Amino acid sequence: MIAAYLVDLGSCFDLDAARTEAARLVVEELWTAVPDGANRFSVAGFLGMRRRVAAELGPRVGASGVTLAAVTRLLEEADAADESLALSIDAMYRAARDRAAEPFPGAREALADLASRHRVGLVAVGTVDWRDLGVDTDTVLVPRAMGLHRADPTVVRRAADRLGCAVAELVVVAPEGSPLLEAASEAGAQTMATGPGGLS
Repeated sequence: MIAAYLVDLGSCFDLDAARTEAARLVVEELWTAVPDGANRFSVAGFLGMRRRVAAELGPRVGASGVTLAAVTRLLEEADAADESLALSIDAMYRAARDRAAEPFPGAREALADLASRHRVGLVAVGTVDWRDLGVDTDTVLVPRAMGLHRADPTVVRRAADRLGCAVAELVVVAPEGSPLLEAASEAGAQTMATGPGGLS
């Protein structure tokens, strides 16, 4: 039996497009800040480094630490290691990504439909504002504020508690490959992976 849904905001907002836009700004900054930067850095190279770092370090550093680690490695590879520059670029990337994030077409309607029939919780992503969806949900979880990563099954257990259901009655909805889906499986919740079009 399904009693509630826990929806990762990455299934509601087009974060891939937002990441690409933020990466473009980061690369432009690297071109300016690092000698011969225009020949050393590209959007594809930056996003590729983020993916490699996420695969290698993701569970240890969490989503918020992946970009900083990726920028640090790129600067080291260019013999331009600079901690303050890495921190500045990391902050720029996250702010630009969150500003650029737009809901997927149909996500508002799909979430509203879900919320009209079930209890629904949201899992925050960065500082993307869930209120932009204009849908009332039962709870919002911010893993970082709880000292947790989305890969921690504790996030799913706390969501079930807040939504007043057993973990086995909870369906976790997140983008394919999200660490939240692994956490849900480990906790004993049901899972539903969303594809490139997000929740619709």
